[in-house]
Amino acid sequence: MSHCKIILGLAVAATLIATACGGGGGNGRTTCNPAATPTGCSGDYQCEVVAGATDGGALGHCYPPAYLEVTVLDPTAEDEPVGGARVVVTDADTGAAAAPAGTTASSGVARIAVVWPRAEPDLTPGHSFNIRVSAAGYYEYPGATRVSIPVTVSRDPLKALDPAQATIRIISMAVAPKGAITGSVLQADGKTPARGVLVVAETSNLPLVGFSAVSDTNGEYAMYNVESGSYMLSGLFAGMSFPQSNVSVSGSAVHAKLVADATPLLATVTGQVNIVSSGGLSSTNVVLRMRTTWDVPPGLQVAVSGGGGFQIPDVPTGIYEAVAGWGNDGLVLDPDPNIAGTQIQEISVVGQSPPATVPLAGSFKVTDAVQILGPGATTNDETVGVSPIFRWKKYAQASFYKVYLWDGISPDAIWTLDGSVTSITAETVTYPGAPDAPAIVPGLMYQWWVEAWADTPDVRELSHSEDQLGVFRYVAQ
Repeated sequence: MSHCKIILGLAVAATLIATACGGGGGNGRTTCNPAATPTGCSGDYQCEVVAGATDGGALGHCYPPAYLEVTVLDPTAEDEPVGGARVVVTDADTGAAAAPAGTTASSGVARIAVVWPRAEPDLTPGHSFNIRVSAAGYYEYPGATRVSIPVTVSRDPLKALDPAQATIRIISMAVAPKGAITGSVLQADGKTPARGVLVVAETSNLPLVGFSAVSDTNGEYAMYNVESGSYMLSGLFAGMSFPQSNVSVSGSAVHAKLVADATPLLATVTGQVNIVSSGGLSSTNVVLRMRTTWDVPPGLQVAVSGGGGFQIPDVPTGIYEAVAGWGNDGLVLDPDPNIAGTQIQEISVVGQSPPATVPLAGSFKVTDAVQILGPGATTNDETVGVSPIFRWKKYAQASFYKVYLWDGISPDAIWTLDGSVTSITAETVTYPGAPDAPAIVPGLMYQWWVEAWADTPDVRELSHSEDQLGVFRYVAQ
């Protein structure tokens, strides 16, 4: 058996290639009935409808499942397996759940069959998914205001496959809140599961605190380690709306059901983007993310090419942060406070039927990002040794740089190097380690970030590295 293995942490891009190993139950041309029980496929083969098939897609065809095998470990306990962790896999393109949630065994392993649409003639051999892991007593993956970068799973249309494999490390809490919010999310008929819905619980008073989960193909969701208090519970998915409800958590599990409105109450958010790129980049994206968890509800984003006006339709009721340049496109929101359009904008949306138009108060200006060279320049780089070396390309007009390092727990940087105080003579910094900086722990995921600053005519930030890059796992020698 052969497979590819990746290590996932704060935010990481990876490719999983599953290799053919033979099998039975159909050859991709055996017809079946996906609505029948049994479907007509033998073994563990799945009945899937193929768009563009010669039968017009009226019938299904038998295909071997594509498995994603996720191993969950605790690096603070010498990579002990984490049993009982909940693993949710969602479609990276649509946000829809790709499978029922898996639960890791005592070995820390959950084996999940993922499905995505097939279409003639290529039968879509590869597709991208996001992985989300949560467990009582552990920090969630992804966490600390980071995002999950899609994992691509490949499949052969005619042969059974070895499971693609991914290892995710989550960190145990010293003191974990005992509360939990669990439940189901249903469509307007009150019976059909609503898949891939982002469920968010937020406090109404300062300080704002939020927890989130995603419903699986059964419509079920679960949030762990929820602090005692009162929360507003919301379901968020483009084109759907759910009545908000209040839940009170006091150290035990609370069950809450969300049922979609029969008539969706929605809005269209509009705005403007100005792209200024010396490198000729002309495409970026705008997202609406939750202000407490930084989750982007499925569908609440739009690609903008060439700048100008944009609109994000089908937005349900909620308070969002609108952010431009959110993604690995070489561009970031211009941080210069002396220029208009450089601020993240908070927007309150109240859905209506028919949908209302809600304009952003100001426009966005995006600019070239500081390009990092490593570690984590593109995906997940493993750094071996006691001193990671942070490298980036020189940024035009930069007088000095600031470098930050985050761990997988806190939203605040655990280390900062201010180039205006400590001179950075080249686009390279070696992490000092203890005792001058916090010791980095073998097995843990980290993310670093660099800012470019000017000191004339005044001190101001020019740009920074992209939000989703600079991730690495430290491996001691």
